[in-house]
Amino acid sequence: MVWENMHRVASAVDKCRSPHEIAQSAAAGLSEWHSTTPSSVSLTICFTPGTMILTETGERPIETLRPSDRVITRDSGVQEIRWIGKRRVAGHGDMAPVSIGANVFEGAQDALLVSPHHRILYTGYVAELLFGELEVLVAAQDLIDGTDVQRQICDEVTYIHLMFDRHEVIYANGMATESFLASDLALSGLADASRESLLATLPDLRSASTAHPEPARPCLAAHEAQLLSRTIAAARRPM
Repeated sequence: MVWENMHRVASAVDKCRSPHEIAQSAAAGLSEWHSTTPSSVSLTICFTPGTMILTETGERPIETLRPSDRVITRDSGVQEIRWIGKRRVAGHGDMAPVSIGANVFEGAQDALLVSPHHRILYTGYVAELLFGELEVLVAAQDLIDGTDVQRQICDEVTYIHLMFDRHEVIYANGMATESFLASDLALSGLADASRESLLATLPDLRSASTAHPEPARPCLAAHEAQLLSRTIAAARRPM
């Protein structure tokens, strides 16, 4: 049933020319399959050196930040960084970083280079029509289009994690994007030393009752992100 709904909506998107038509296309069944929990979330959710993070004293390169530094969040005001982790990996294959152009998301000041599964906040009526949520988180790899969003293959890349008391939306190069979410899969993707460092800093994560934190926004699966992109493109076509 879910895939039938998706096929019907995706086909209708190609013919849509107005928000009303898009709403009609999206109305039936879609609420059944948008993800509010990161069940298929990445193993690596992080930024790269040179990323400018908005703090209470202005933008700072992420590599200069330390635990207890205070960062501007979208939902919780100014929040202290509780933990910072780093991991150096081969920059090709599934671990190759993804570059998101400054023209892709409103408010961006520069291109953003992140890990493939790092999620960016999309805000707009299309998400609300499709998924019943004005704001959703979309993985960088699901936005790849070969032009504005591309993999940047390299020999090695350093990934940097920022974690707060809860999953937050923060600002990186002007883009609204997620902090590290300590899901089981994300924790399994950390190096052993980093994982132990995190659990020592936030021991509650060892408890079964607190080991599954809520994401700051609904997290789209790959097919949902593709439908979102197609619908946005359809809405932008001339009437």
